[in-house]
Amino acid sequence: MRVLIAGGGTGGHIYPGIAIAQHLQEQGVVSDFACTQRNIDKKILSVHRDLFSEVVYQPVVPVGVSPIAFIKFLRRFIESERVIKDYINRHSDVQAVVGLGGFGSVAGVRVGHKYGIKTAILNPDFVPGRANRLCGKYTDKIFVHWSESSRFFKKQVEAVGVPMRKSIADAANDEVRNEYRRVAREEFGLAEDKKTLVVVGGSSGARSLNMAVAAVLSEIFGDVADSWQIIHLTGENDFTRVKGIYAERNIDVKVMKFFDRMELIWSIADLAICRAGAIAIAEVSVCRVPAIFLPYPYHRDNHQKRNAAVLAERGAGIIVEDDGCAGERTVAELKTELSLMLTDNLKLVKMRGSFGDVRTDAAERIVEWIVGE
Repeated sequence: MRVLIAGGGTGGHIYPGIAIAQHLQEQGVVSDFACTQRNIDKKILSVHRDLFSEVVYQPVVPVGVSPIAFIKFLRRFIESERVIKDYINRHSDVQAVVGLGGFGSVAGVRVGHKYGIKTAILNPDFVPGRANRLCGKYTDKIFVHWSESSRFFKKQVEAVGVPMRKSIADAANDEVRNEYRRVAREEFGLAEDKKTLVVVGGSSGARSLNMAVAAVLSEIFGDVADSWQIIHLTGENDFTRVKGIYAERNIDVKVMKFFDRMELIWSIADLAICRAGAIAIAEVSVCRVPAIFLPYPYHRDNHQKRNAAVLAERGAGIIVEDDGCAGERTVAELKTELSLMLTDNLKLVKMRGSFGDVRTDAAERIVEWIVGE
């Protein structure tokens, strides 16, 4: 039996597939991954190459707004469908296609459906994107993060949470998470007697978030440096710029482009600042990390804000509006919220206790459907 997992373009459209592949491997099922040609896909999948028999690179690109960009998308999409058809023709044992959402998933799901292969999609965000709205027509099964997302689909859905790599799912256990904290302190050279602020700019980067955080920390970190330390994952694009800002201000920050072992990052975090993609929401929930969310401001459906609202309503997160340019309003609001969080330990304790029950069995549930029907 062979399963094709289709997605890519961002870490959020890859990591759930890695979690699913880990459980398929335990069942003796061969997994392949159809991804995009972005560097982030190659970087992440190279770390987990042992999970996949084959990685199929699709030439697909996101839908553009201009007529020329749209024509480019159509051409690349048609080419991607040919790539998937060729893959399926070479592998007669493909029995399921699982789409992870985003522009890298559509060709796999559509072609799989045309070939009579059973198909499923994962919708980890509260509001489905255009790709999943389209793929919903071609799927036998729709898995969602939250049951409330059912209103956006015409078919029945199953709420399972978000598939997480075993290393992160295991962090739901306090004993395991404490061991991760110990390993993280050694890995990053962190002090035991200080709390840790973690800033995650995303797999490719989040410039407005990165710049806003750097601006705020430049002003306030001197007041809390005796009790806090910082890890800042900038993404590929902003590493040099952010590192330079901290060096100019003589602020001691562990700055990294990318780090794959996020179970260490989240476990050492006493507070996080991050986007509000579904994967970040799920992972901070498992590790019970109080978070300040700056939702990506340019999605048409504003789905990251909807994701963050779930935790904000529980008291486990705070939303700061990102103006897209690290402008005065965003910097001022972030400064107010972060200053409070860095000095109010009781608030952090209360937020940590506000997550409620968190599901960690999404990957198992999806694999049960794949192999059990």
